[in-house]
Amino acid sequence: MENGVTAFAPPPAPTYRFVIASNAEKLKITLEDLTSKKQWSTGILDDKEYLTSTNKIPNASLTDYVKVDIFYLKGEGLNGILFLFTKDNNSNQGDKDSSQDDIQPLDPRRIRRKLTPLEDDAFQLELFVKIRIFQSAWTAKYLFKMEPVTLAQIDILEAKLRDVEDELESTKKGLEEEKQQRGKVEEQLNEFGTKLSEMKEELANAKKPKPFVYAK
Repeated sequence: MENGVTAFAPPPAPTYRFVIASNAEKLKITLEDLTSKKQWSTGILDDKEYLTSTNKIPNASLTDYVKVDIFYLKGEGLNGILFLFTKDNNSNQGDKDSSQDDIQPLDPRRIRRKLTPLEDDAFQLELFVKIRIFQSAWTAKYLFKMEPVTLAQIDILEAKLRDVEDELESTKKGLEEEKQQRGKVEEQLNEFGTKLSEMKEELANAKKPKPFVYAK
């Protein structure tokens, strides 16, 4: 099971938590509005329900398709997928391009996903994926119908708990980074202190009167 946070347009558009579950060649995607706590789900899908002759990737496994979904829902960019199914082991270049596309705030011209409202509070999730295999490249489109999920009170409380846990984890990460930065600053200050002491000692030695040597 994989999860993360995504948006389909710049603020004030809603932000969603997504969960992608896969098992025994079955796939399920769930979206949760982080503000309203409403949820939508594809239900359990087999590959015939989202793969067609125009978007099927040769020799790709369900795990590969899950990776595609995660990259494009997280907004990690177009080029991060370009090398996913190639055989040239060019993963470093893919990682570099991926980080460059992961921009804040979202640039509407570079968003490769779309959430379109349908009747009865449903949505259509679209992922536009540019794929390259050796010298061939094309853009594949994956469509998922997201049906609303009826939530009990306990489901809403669990969703709020996840928000608190995410915020706590983010705070811990920030504190750890601040601690590491503080340690680097203290190390630099100690180095400067040592150099200053050495320079003072050298200066003091230079100021000491040299003994007069009588010539014979």
